[in-house]
Amino acid sequence: MNISYPMRLKKLLKWVGMAVAAPVVAAAMAVGALYLPPVQDYAKDKLADYLSEKTGMDVCVDRVRLKFPLDLEVDNVLATEKGDTVLAAESMRMGVKFWPLLKKKVDLSELSLKNVKMDTKDHIADTRIKGRVGELKVEDPTVADLKDEVLDVSRIKLKDSDVQVHLSDTAQEDTTQSDPLKWKIKVKQADVENTKFYMQAPGDSMRVAADLGKAEAKEGAIAAAKYAQQPTWGRPRRRKCTWT
Repeated sequence: MNISYPMRLKKLLKWVGMAVAAPVVAAAMAVGALYLPPVQDYAKDKLADYLSEKTGMDVCVDRVRLKFPLDLEVDNVLATEKGDTVLAAESMRMGVKFWPLLKKKVDLSELSLKNVKMDTKDHIADTRIKGRVGELKVEDPTVADLKDEVLDVSRIKLKDSDVQVHLSDTAQEDTTQSDPLKWKIKVKQADVENTKFYMQAPGDSMRVAADLGKAEAKEGAIAAAKYAQQPTWGRPRRRKCTWT
């Protein structure tokens, strides 16, 4: 019995539709698998192995969870080098809104760090950063415009921290040509509580130390290309600074 032309066309369209849908469904399943805890645990271990290989450190990550659509939780990160701790972080939380990404904008719904200890040693040229961060939190809305290179922070909080920055001029001068940074950073409000800061300039030429019980900064701006800073400080409380 001969099959009529409309029937053959209907079957052809059915198979074409299945062929087109198959990769879409497979891609959707692959993306959906990223939200499964066993898959996340496997990816977490592979990422730790990759970072260990690339940095020469021993990197360990205890827990990673990705929730729909782009809410990331990372717990208990440890990076050591020859038995010395380079980075230890109890937790990190980051939430990114999906639709602004299509417009080349990173819109953070949440960003926080808790109980972080660090010692960069010689991993950053001319600079060593060491100390601890009790809590660092960036509040919504905070938007990074990747096209215009502008970071707009509504409010940032830093508390229970002790950070030391040691600058030196021992590294060889970098003669590599590179494009200047054009990013502009705007901070509407910054709150600092129970935080100590210490900076030592090259050759011990200057030392700056600050012990901030509670302080607030408003309408700060940094133009990376000009290294310009225009912060306006207000309502400092129990702030003690020493210059030598």
